[in-house]
Amino acid sequence: MGRDGVRLGSVVLQTVLLAVLGLGLGIGLPSRALAAPYRWIDDQGTVHYSQRLDEVPERYRTGTSQLAAATTPADGRSLVAQSSSGLSSTVNPLQMPTGGWLGISLADQPAGPNAPPGVLISDVLPSGPGDRAGFRTGDLLVAIGTIQLQEILAEAQGARVPGSTFVLGALRRLAPGTRLKFDVMRGQERSTLLAELGTPTAEQTLLFGKRERATQQLQQIAVVEQWLAANVSANDLARATASIGPLYRDQNLLLRDIMSTAGESTLRSELLEAKQDRRLEVLHRLIGVLQTVETRSLPVCCGQADHYREFSRNLQGLLPPKYYFKKTVDSASPFTLGAIRSTLLFIEPYQDAHERLQDVESRLKVSEAALAVNTEFAAVQSQLQANADRGVFRDATLDVRIARLPDSMRTSLRDYEKQLVATAEQRKRDADAAEAERRKQKETMDAGFEQLKASKQREDERRRLEREATEAKARAELDAARQQREQLEQGRAKVLAKFRASHVSSGDDLHDNPFKLQGQAVGVMDIRFKRMIEAGVAVCETRNGQELLVSSLPVDSFSQAGESKSLVVKVIGTQPAKNAMGGPITLTHLEYVAVLP
Repeated sequence: MGRDGVRLGSVVLQTVLLAVLGLGLGIGLPSRALAAPYRWIDDQGTVHYSQRLDEVPERYRTGTSQLAAATTPADGRSLVAQSSSGLSSTVNPLQMPTGGWLGISLADQPAGPNAPPGVLISDVLPSGPGDRAGFRTGDLLVAIGTIQLQEILAEAQGARVPGSTFVLGALRRLAPGTRLKFDVMRGQERSTLLAELGTPTAEQTLLFGKRERATQQLQQIAVVEQWLAANVSANDLARATASIGPLYRDQNLLLRDIMSTAGESTLRSELLEAKQDRRLEVLHRLIGVLQTVETRSLPVCCGQADHYREFSRNLQGLLPPKYYFKKTVDSASPFTLGAIRSTLLFIEPYQDAHERLQDVESRLKVSEAALAVNTEFAAVQSQLQANADRGVFRDATLDVRIARLPDSMRTSLRDYEKQLVATAEQRKRDADAAEAERRKQKETMDAGFEQLKASKQREDERRRLEREATEAKARAELDAARQQREQLEQGRAKVLAKFRASHVSSGDDLHDNPFKLQGQAVGVMDIRFKRMIEAGVAVCETRNGQELLVSSLPVDSFSQAGESKSLVVKVIGTQPAKNAMGGPITLTHLEYVAVLP
């Protein structure tokens, strides 16, 4: 097997043991990086390491990251161990968020006698981890950590997997946050880069997938370009052009978008997006292939000829014949001229766009000069208006700016200035008239308010007098009622004293116990007449409905049933009587003496 075979077998054995035991080795970082826990990046994008935070320039401290012991860089040999299975298929960049991610695309290096073993960096996503670490498109990756790519490629060959797929698959199986050292060849110089695997955002994943597809298309185009440069048969050339026919079909969509885009800013945004996802690069390369095919009248596969013809027609639509082009730009606005300039800058490598670009740019210079004069005119006019709003109608600085403008604009601005003065004077007259009207209205309102105030005072006074009169009348009525009650009580007291009668509250007491007051004279309040039994004898009832027998009543004592009177009576005792139905009852017998007031 030889010394190299023994060495490779030893590497494989060490790798398997490390994978099984889970051991981690250093990857040969620069001594400064291993000893310094603080990492920072300067304005040029160069990575630096410092032992203490105060060694970091103050303006870079906010972006300084501390390298903790737990983030010790992974070993390149462990990387190989993690790639020992599951790498038979091409790595799909849209599935990479589940593992470590650098935002780079790798491609196998074409075989060559003096080429060092490694894989090519075919694309680097802007602002991705690889871009921040310093990877550049065209770099040759020759080592990861302490292990050379020659050993990794040998492992990939043994697994019958392309070397680029093998390495990408290994990176994908590392956790985000893992730090790795990479050695790359950039021309004849070897550089060491330190990168930290990350996790892409959804936008980065989508953009990276598009760039991956464009990278593959560029590789297809490169193969066709090599065939076109070589002296091959017509059949081989037809096969070569047929292989990229679908690319012309896809890029026709981009050309249609450019042709239908209105406005320079929108067009620039469209072209910027095409540049970021590398469609612009693919399009330029396809234009070059088309130029070669048309110049040399090379055969195109019949199945793909329509795609080539449509692509050529779309380019001619973007770059029409000169007589039509001149007619177009003669009537174009500055806005449209800007859009045409962006398009010409975009397709300048094709045909004779350079002369037409110069024509458009010279027209734009004239338009821009006119636009600058118009802008100055508008700015002076606006300043005149602002001054007029503040009541200023003389400005020496504005006079100098007006003097620099063309005659027609100076005349227009002087007329405008006179108009502003006239307008200001009219506004002052209107304002004075409005102020006089406002004062008049205020005086009218004040007079009305005083009248309303006087009227309210009179109404309040009237209501006060009425209230006092009502209160006085109520007091007088209360006093009269009180006096009447006192007189009534005095009259009753005189009558009771005259007949030596005592006062009882009601006839109920007599009904319940007539023997208690028998033979005495009493004053009874509110005896209600009920019915007559015989002449001078009546049945009366108390407030609670108790019946009493009253005799010796004068003929006109009661006029109707239900009538009430207060009487002085003498208690005789009890006496049989008849009720309303004729039945016998026993009633308390009272003898009428006098009427109480």
